[in-house]
Order: sequence, then C-alpha cells, then structure tokens
Amino acid sequence: MAKIVDLVVRLRVARETGVITADLASELEAALVRLAPAAGRRAVRDQHLRRAAGFMSGSLYAKAQRLAQETTSALRPGRISLPPDPTGVRAAVLDAVATGVKMPTSWRQFHTLLDPELDEDEPPIEV
Repeated sequence: MAKIVDLVVRLRVARETGVITADLASELEAALVRLAPAAGRRAVRDQHLRRAAGFMSGSLYAKAQRLAQETTSALRPGRISLPPDPTGVRAAVLDAVATGVKMPTSWRQFHTLLDPELDEDEPPIEV
C-alpha cells in the first residue's frame, strides 16, 4: 500500500509541475496493470509481445524462437547482465513479464500468439 501512496504523491507533484518522468510513468503503468483483471493483463502482455515481435525481422517461426529465448532469459532468477539490446525487443519482453501473467514458454505458444491467421476474436468456421 505504501508503494501506491508514494506513486500518488509523485503523480500529484508531476501534475503541479507539468512534468512526468519516464520512471514515474513506467511505475504508474505497472501499478495499473497489476490492478487490472487477469484478462486485461493478458491482453496487455500479448500486446507487449506483439510489439517485441514487430521490432524483429524474419519469419514468424524465427520471431517465435527469439521471443522464447528472450522470455527464458527474462524469467531466469538472478539474471546475469545481458548486453544492451538496441532493438527494443528485450524491453518489450520485460514489459510483458511485468504484467504478472504467466508467460508462454515454448516457441509454439509464441507462434500461436503471433499468427494473424489464428485471431481469437473471430468465430470458428462452421462446416
């Protein structure tokens, strides 16, 4: 609860000064995501993963493989410091991990998430 109170105080200061730092914006986003229902957090997680894939080149398979590798690295306890990633892929994967929703673990799960042919919003085709 103290963390939320601290964020509210910092938000009030930002409102008064007219300046919000990137750090504060990130912390507020993370706090709001944690308060969202699971379905909403899952949608945010998927959005971050699709954003990460958008930074990559290559086939859907190659993107799924890289996402699986980046996720494994991000979830490893006591991560060693990795070389900088100028592409933004790692940052987007870390944003997805920060949602607190269980992450896909295999390249097949990432492939399903990224495949536009498998849009879950469309009703199944009846035969």
